[in-house]
Amino acid sequence: MHLSNMAIITGNWEDIFSSEGVTWHGVQEDVPKIAHILKHVRANKILDLGCGTGRHTIYLAKKGFNVYGFDMSVTGIRYTKRRLKAKGLKAHISVHDMSAGIPYRSGFFDALISIQVIDHNTAKGLRSTINEIYRVLRKGGTLFVSVQSKRALAGNKHRFLSKYTYIPLDGGEKGLLHHYFTAGTLRSAFKNFDIKDVHLDSYGQLCILATKP
Repeated sequence: MHLSNMAIITGNWEDIFSSEGVTWHGVQEDVPKIAHILKHVRANKILDLGCGTGRHTIYLAKKGFNVYGFDMSVTGIRYTKRRLKAKGLKAHISVHDMSAGIPYRSGFFDALISIQVIDHNTAKGLRSTINEIYRVLRKGGTLFVSVQSKRALAGNKHRFLSKYTYIPLDGGEKGLLHHYFTAGTLRSAFKNFDIKDVHLDSYGQLCILATKP
């Protein structure tokens, strides 16, 4: 990833969390169902990749999972830790950039969720991140990931970088690198996984549920 793009990503997330605070409170609509699935398969150790201000980390910790989370935003992590403490919950939280890999040993996690995170990336960075997701999941481990659909390109101004990769020039995530997906390109990106479902949620985000074979 080019340094200029990295600066764009870091600056914007810090700006968003610093100026707006806890930007999302409710969990993504599929997460309660995913938590039920994870209980059913007796998953315990879960990574919230790109935990932001902690909405999913907190939800999963409440459900009794052993939750790990990281985010590149220092401010986001500060909010997550503060909110966990206020609720009497514990999780393993740290500041980390996904472009530097996932800092856990291979097969460490039973499950991984990532909501609107990995698509803030170049195509090359995405491949690296998905390879890392595969590596840190145990065999049979579950993943649930949501990404930006290509439909979101309509109605907004964007600066083209490469195929499917743009920077919005307006809106709430102005200046933040985005890689947009179709259902087909999402399936292709996760082709090494056993894909259970791909769908659009009610906000028009593409979601994938899969396991590591």
